[in-house]
Amino acid sequence: ETENGETETLTFNCKIGGYAIDTTILVVLDTNNDDYGLFYICASYLTGPYKDLKADNYMIVRRDASKRDIPERAKNLISGKNLQKCEITKS
Repeated sequence: ETENGETETLTFNCKIGGYAIDTTILVVLDTNNDDYGLFYICASYLTGPYKDLKADNYMIVRRDASKRDIPERAKNLISGKNLQKCEITKS
């Protein structure tokens, strides 16, 4: 949340060749502004075989890539959501 209590969000409109294929909303759920951030990501597909479907994901990012654990505060926020780890990639 911002200092005035509003939720921080970023919206991306993804396009290929000028055609919109999805709208993705990224919401900052929690951060300690020092070590980690917890995000909720919702993608709404606008075309193709997944048209009108939504995909939602949670993502935790850490400043120190060697830290693989989930901070306790973030664990409490995502408990009961049956989340699974995905492959870690670097670019």
